[in-house]
Amino acid sequence: MKARTVFIAFLDVRDGRHDAFLDWHELDHRPENHGVVPHIFHSERFVAPPDALPSRLLAADGPFADPGHYVMLYWSTAEPATVTYDMAVLREQLAAQGRCHPINRDFSATWRERMYPAAARASPRHGVSADAACLTNHTQLVVTVGRYPEEPHWQQWYGVGGLVGVFDDRRITAAYTLMPDWTEPGAPFVHLHYATSDGNGPAPVQSTVAEAYANGPGPRPELWFQGTYLAQHAAQPRFYT
Repeated sequence: MKARTVFIAFLDVRDGRHDAFLDWHELDHRPENHGVVPHIFHSERFVAPPDALPSRLLAADGPFADPGHYVMLYWSTAEPATVTYDMAVLREQLAAQGRCHPINRDFSATWRERMYPAAARASPRHGVSADAACLTNHTQLVVTVGRYPEEPHWQQWYGVGGLVGVFDDRRITAAYTLMPDWTEPGAPFVHLHYATSDGNGPAPVQSTVAEAYANGPGPRPELWFQGTYLAQHAAQPRFYT
């Protein structure tokens, strides 16, 4: 893949500060990351709609007991350490100009990680490669975070048979697996399932995705979080104030 690192952040915004956060993030902070950091080639922000909150799978404690309402993704061609350094340098430069006040005032990151795109698949019906699928128009994202069992059987099944079943839902366009380290035992995974509102489905897209984790050979992954988000374009839609 062109992407070497995906920076994912779950964001929690204070009540009454959502509009201020979105205006700052859309019109200031996010454009600066694209304009100044040469290896960042794509970014996306997603919001959890109120009607999707009851169907979230949440951890009993820790950052995924309440991860907030937003997910942010930055896609980069550089290594994770380079992404961390360059984004930190830019943040210091913007802070010196008084342009980072919303950080830890209006919002905080409940969980964030610079991760490798370990696997990528695009639906054969979608018509584009896995490298390009995240760049196309999509309306939904189902995010799943968890830990694989030590035995690789389910992980191997998911990458083949599991995704065949997922892509039977015509709304689902692509699936990405993110890992913080290729070899670290017990490292968490993040699965990104992109979808559009096109096509017919009797149940939410998240229901189709959830079936994959209830099937396949055991032992199955330990899930920490699963939730549905809508893509925000030009900071829309907005559900919270």
